[in-house]
Amino acid sequence: MHCRQLSLKTRLPQGSLYIIFLQYCATHCKAVTIYLLICRKNCSWPIYIYLLESRYGNNLKILTEVPKDYWNKKILPLTIQLLIENAIKHNEISKQNPLRIHISVEKNHRLKIVNKLQCRINPESSLGIGLSNLLKRYRMVADQDVVILNNNSQFIVEVPIITL
Repeated sequence: MHCRQLSLKTRLPQGSLYIIFLQYCATHCKAVTIYLLICRKNCSWPIYIYLLESRYGNNLKILTEVPKDYWNKKILPLTIQLLIENAIKHNEISKQNPLRIHISVEKNHRLKIVNKLQCRINPESSLGIGLSNLLKRYRMVADQDVVILNNNSQFIVEVPIITL
């Protein structure tokens, strides 16, 4: 399925979309890096975002602004999905406090994922493995650091866009 066919998503059962996403994961998750174009063309993050927005309705909105100039650049597989999942896990998502996640590219050639901090009343337990693993993987593969900022109003993660 290509992204231009994603308009068919309303006609496909969510289970089918989930299977397409899992097929993407099985095919690409062992790669060292992956082009942003492949992530988009194979609908890994558009399908993932669609499924999450279907689940949470108007309580979750994910805005993606990655210019075409960056589609030939690389990131580590499942980076975007991991960071979206991290935001969902640690923040309240409700009608009173809808969660907004913004994905963009910074002038310093870093993919930036931002969400307003809306800490849960009853937080899920966390071992901190997800972000720690991502930090280690980027250091090992790209010899660059992931930047994590928590300024008490926003949680911001910037990951290097890899140009090997």
